[in-house]
Amino acid sequence: MDVYFLILPNIHLMDLSGPAQALADCNELQGEQFRCHYISHQQTVSSWQGLALSTMSALPEVVQPGSLIFIPGMKLSAGKIDPGLNQEVLDWLQEMDRQNARLIGVCTGSFILGAAGLLDGRKCTTHHRQLRRLAEEFPNAEVLQERMFVEDQGLYTSAGVSAGIDLTLHLITEIVGPDAGVAVAREMVVCSRRMGDDPQIAPQFLYRDHVHPTIHEAQDIIASKLNRPLTAESVARQLNISARHFQRLFRQATGVTFKQYVNEQRIQKADQLLKSTNHSIEWVAELAGFQSTKTFRDAWGRKFDYPPSRRRTSSRNDNQDEVAP
Repeated sequence: MDVYFLILPNIHLMDLSGPAQALADCNELQGEQFRCHYISHQQTVSSWQGLALSTMSALPEVVQPGSLIFIPGMKLSAGKIDPGLNQEVLDWLQEMDRQNARLIGVCTGSFILGAAGLLDGRKCTTHHRQLRRLAEEFPNAEVLQERMFVEDQGLYTSAGVSAGIDLTLHLITEIVGPDAGVAVAREMVVCSRRMGDDPQIAPQFLYRDHVHPTIHEAQDIIASKLNRPLTAESVARQLNISARHFQRLFRQATGVTFKQYVNEQRIQKADQLLKSTNHSIEWVAELAGFQSTKTFRDAWGRKFDYPPSRRRTSSRNDNQDEVAP
C-alpha cells in the first residue's frame, strides 16, 4: 500500500517521524506492507525545529483508492489561517479526496484539511490547545474534544504529538491486523491505545499498556494457545520463572490476575467468533478455550446481561442493515 507524507513549511518533526517510524517498524516485522513517499509542492522545506528536509517528490496526480495521505502538523501563525495558503496543495487534497484516498491530519494538520474544505460536515479533532480555534475557523466541522483520534468518511484526524502514533497503530491494526499493531507498539515501546472512535478496545490490546518484556511474552504465549488448557504454572515454565513470581509480575503489569486475563481474552475471542462465523455455541466455546459449554455460558453471563445467541442475532441484523439499499 502506498503512503504519502505531505511535507509543508514549519512542519513538526514528531508529527512526521512518529507515524513514519511505526510504518517502518511494521515493514520490518511483518514484511513489506507500506511504500512510503515524501511529497511536497517545493523541493526543500524547513521544519519548525530548524531541520531542513529536501529532495521531496512532486504531488502525484493519481493515487490508488485507499492510499494513505498523512498531513503532519505544523506551527500555526497567530492569525487566522489563510484559506488561500498553498492553493496548489489545497486543490490537490480535494482531488485526493475525490480519488478516495484516506486523508490523515496529524495534530494541526487538521487545519490544512479544513482550509481545503474537507472538514465540512465531518467529525474531527486536533491538539487540545487548538480545538477552539479549529471550531472557530471551520464552523461547519464537528470538532470533538478529548479524543485521541477521529475517523469520519475516510478522513482521519488526531490530537497532538504522540497521538499520531496512536492513530498509525490503529491504521496498522485495521489494514494489516491486530497482531501487527501489538507487535509494532511493543517495538516502539509505547502504550497500545485505541481510543478514537472505537467503541471498545480490541481484545488483543487489552492490558497491553505496559512495557514489561516478560509479561508481553506471556501474553503472546496466551494468545497463541488460547484454545488449549492454560495455567499460570505452564506459562511460567516457558518463561523459566516460578509460578508465584510470574503471577505477581503479571498482576503488577496488567492490573488483573492471570486467571482474569485468560477468561477475558477467551470471552472476547468467543464474542468475535459469534459475530463473524456460523459455528454452534458448543464449537465457539471449544475454539475459545472453555472446558465446556456450561463454563462458557457462565463466564459470558458474568460479563453480559444477555445470552450468547443474542450476540449472533444482533450481529446479523447489523450486517443486514449495512447492505440494505
